[in-house]
Amino acid sequence: MSSEVPATPVDETVYQGAIGIDLGTTYSCVGWWVNERVEIIANDQGNRTTPSYVAFTESERLIGDAAKNQAAMNPRQTVFDAKRLIGRRYDDPDVKKDMQHWPFTVIDKDGSPFIEVNYLGETKQFSPQEISSMVLTKMKEIAEAKIGKESINPDEAVAYGAAVQAAVLTNQTSDKTADLLLLDVAPLSLGVAMQGDVFGVVVPRNTPIPCNKTRVFTTVEDNQTQVTFPVYEGERTQCKDNRLLGEFELTGIPPQPRGQAELLTTFEIDANGLLKVSAQEKITGRKANITITNSVGRLSSNEIEQMIKDAETFSKADKDFTAKHDAKNDLEAYVHSVEETISSPAANLKRPAKIQIEQELTKALELLEVQDASADEYRRASLRLKRSMQKAFGGR
Repeated sequence: MSSEVPATPVDETVYQGAIGIDLGTTYSCVGWWVNERVEIIANDQGNRTTPSYVAFTESERLIGDAAKNQAAMNPRQTVFDAKRLIGRRYDDPDVKKDMQHWPFTVIDKDGSPFIEVNYLGETKQFSPQEISSMVLTKMKEIAEAKIGKESINPDEAVAYGAAVQAAVLTNQTSDKTADLLLLDVAPLSLGVAMQGDVFGVVVPRNTPIPCNKTRVFTTVEDNQTQVTFPVYEGERTQCKDNRLLGEFELTGIPPQPRGQAELLTTFEIDANGLLKVSAQEKITGRKANITITNSVGRLSSNEIEQMIKDAETFSKADKDFTAKHDAKNDLEAYVHSVEETISSPAANLKRPAKIQIEQELTKALELLEVQDASADEYRRASLRLKRSMQKAFGGR
């Protein structure tokens, strides 16, 4: 004699689909399986990722973008990187090192690191797990705002998403998952060093792989016949602040005025993270390349997050460097143009006018040799040179 086991009733108020939440150290993200594909859910600011920040004030608790946006005004009560403390002891050397860079207070509570803040007029202590739970709740709310009134069990959300992924990886699929493609992404930007130690990005961070990206570079000197291509990964403006992966050299470039050669540089990453970088001169077709194994996955998640965090921390310094570099390049290019113009027989300049231009040229060339010159100094030198040219050619 047998009997049928009664089916467990389904709670219609609880979402039954697959949702994946990536609770990251720096940023968090939530996606759901809809219309037979994965869709990343944007937060209330329209961003696909949400800062893993929690801030406390006299009147409220802020999570995500709202918390990060006020961090500069409320640094001691704004908590981030809390996930780095989970599972660690207070006396852990890594915890001590992190504490030196955090503006908020971390205390020793029975040997475990706890975060102490002032909230609603009281001193509160939270474990890193509690802080992470607050971020997780925020991600749950983001998903619920998209899906409707159906509630989501955050403890099961990651498991649902992971189960879908596991089914695909182990070929336990149905017609609904047959076309699901699991995409990896480049965790950091990839590119080459340009003149002035500037990082020329070819593959931006978070580009889905496999991928094939091309960017055209050129020579920086007249009659330059070879170019070295140092390959870097990172998020900083200067190559010295990024990580060198390798380098190669392209030779046999036909002698030409600077800036005229076209060097097609291609970054190709396959599904296994194998990076092949090649450069080809357009006229001759001469080509050189380098292959870098394990270009994706060579760094730990903590190392990647630290590089991204550094880029945010030093964003102003990087912008200042870019402005200075661009102003210097503009001045160099204009100096080169002026030298060609006044040396041409067709210029037919009066001697006093030519002397004035040459004096400004000398000043500009001297400034270009000064290592700590500012962007404004380069711009002023360029303006003075332009005025001398306008005066000379306008008065003929």
